[in-house]
Amino acid sequence: MTNYFDDFVVVCRESASHLTSVINAVFKLLGWDFAEEGPKAPAFASSALALGVRLDVSSMHLGKVWIDNTESRKNDLSSCIREVLRTGDLNTAEALRLRGRMQFTSGQLFGRLSRSTLNKVTRHAYPSCKSKTSSDLQLSLSLYDKFLVSGQPRLVSAGMTDTWFIFTDASYEIEEGVPTAGFGGVLVDPAGTCIAHFGFVLHGDDLSRLNPSVKQTIIHECAFLAVAIAIRLWKDRVAARQVVSFMDNNAVRDSLISGKASGRVTNRILELVFENETRHCLLMWFARVPSKSNIADDPSRGCFSLLDRLGSTKVDVNIQQWLDLVVPKGSGGS
Repeated sequence: MTNYFDDFVVVCRESASHLTSVINAVFKLLGWDFAEEGPKAPAFASSALALGVRLDVSSMHLGKVWIDNTESRKNDLSSCIREVLRTGDLNTAEALRLRGRMQFTSGQLFGRLSRSTLNKVTRHAYPSCKSKTSSDLQLSLSLYDKFLVSGQPRLVSAGMTDTWFIFTDASYEIEEGVPTAGFGGVLVDPAGTCIAHFGFVLHGDDLSRLNPSVKQTIIHECAFLAVAIAIRLWKDRVAARQVVSFMDNNAVRDSLISGKASGRVTNRILELVFENETRHCLLMWFARVPSKSNIADDPSRGCFSLLDRLGSTKVDVNIQQWLDLVVPKGSGGS
């Protein structure tokens, strides 16, 4: 109660009806006008609405508080975004109004998707007077709307001081005209202990599903997919934690930082990363590690002896399930 806003939020250890009387008495002594009944004067509860957000303190004794946008605010903004997606038009004034509304709601969304989308709306508003939205902005707005409506609330947790590390790598070679790709990942806990790892190989028709454009090499797609698999595979272990994701592919790192990818396959993989980052409240940081220092290089090439000696547990990956997530059969990469 040290700040003046439209709403006052009071937290107590347990439900205490006398505290309401005390607060009301203080306000009256100060000569303030305030709501003593109605929606602006709710009774103490584990969940409360204030300043356009919903605060859930039901798990505060476990070190967790959930903060979410109110349903009315989410629905109003979602309707506005869907109208832009439907018409494909967004003039400067509308773009600035949309940015202001998105800026508020983005505070309750995890991940870099919101920041990336806000930057794209700003760039659309200022450089030109064109009202037609680009395909890039349309995609970002569509993803923002998806996570705004269906994403879980923002979590503030005492466990967010823990930092976990994920190392990933991919290899791509063509031998006698047949392409082969290896994928590897290693999970390291805050104490520096290798906890788990995965490694597998793709070739033939399975690998060709990641290359609908028939490019000469798809090392970018493979390295990107290794990151997405690792995050989804260990999402429960690193939920609501700081996570540093190391890779030796600069292009993949840059795409993950900027929230922008080119191509249908990489855009879908990026969406999967955003989805897990948002739903599991991951505080992600993406960085490059030199190839010689990347502990995931061995499992990406089918070598597990070092990780076995370190006591790491090998985890199986259902690659067919992943291929169906990224490139459904019969989609042609769409």
